[in-house]
Amino acid sequence: MTFIYLKNILPNQGIQLHEYEINNVSGQIIRAVPFAIVCEHTDITTGVVMLDKLYSVGFDGKLIIYDCPFGEPPIVSKKLNHAHDAGITCLIAQKNSLDNSEWLMTGSFDKTAKVWSLDGKMIYKFADFTQAVTGLTFVNATKTVWIGMKHLLNIRFRILNLLISYSCWPSLCACI
Repeated sequence: MTFIYLKNILPNQGIQLHEYEINNVSGQIIRAVPFAIVCEHTDITTGVVMLDKLYSVGFDGKLIIYDCPFGEPPIVSKKLNHAHDAGITCLIAQKNSLDNSEWLMTGSFDKTAKVWSLDGKMIYKFADFTQAVTGLTFVNATKTVWIGMKHLLNIRFRILNLLISYSCWPSLCACI
């Protein structure tokens, strides 16, 4: 089995993929040597998500989509060099066969959040934030995305089969 390890120390260390297995003798689960290292970002990689494909974002403003052939290192299938006008801070994804929803969402220092199709086409851009978007999370039970910003103001967006409406309010709960 392979899992993804995101190493953010230096840009050239990229995304490391390590194999893992449960070893009852040594107790070691993760192999120390990476199976593959992907170095497509020119700045720090800030988010990685795996669905049918591998998706990564970084402070370089890029959204990169990789094909993942079985047993082989990931191969870039699409690179959006200017997915945002500033560094991308966060990435989430949703793929649910029950309600047929598939999308990615990115947040950025450019004070926007964007919803993307899984093949990298922008579906919607939320551009009415006053600060950088620093965190995203999807709450499946309510089909709601919570967006964090610098001053802990939470914005809630409902995503319903690519029809997107939103409302916002101050919140007492701490967010990223």
